[in-house]
Amino acid sequence: MLRKKTATYALLAMYEIARQHRGVKDPLGVRAGDVAAKYKLPKAYVAKILSQLANAGVLNSGRGPRGGFKLNKPTNEITLFDVFSGLGAMSYGPSS
Repeated sequence: MLRKKTATYALLAMYEIARQHRGVKDPLGVRAGDVAAKYKLPKAYVAKILSQLANAGVLNSGRGPRGGFKLNKPTNEITLFDVFSGLGAMSYGPSS
């Protein structure tokens, strides 16, 4: 079962990335540290969640000055199922 904190952090991160990409033709990547700072979340945990979503194909990740995380497809094509399925490897016992 997916942990509540993991799901919440993932949704906040996806919201922030989508918000920053809204209406932008070639958006810059959003860094995990920026998301963590904005919502006062643990940076390492947010980075782990975003990396997991990138490995699942929900996000793209890049390095360098234009690096960070970007949506892999338009926002109207990303579902909660995509996000939560992407976090499958981060599932633990009973939700907390």
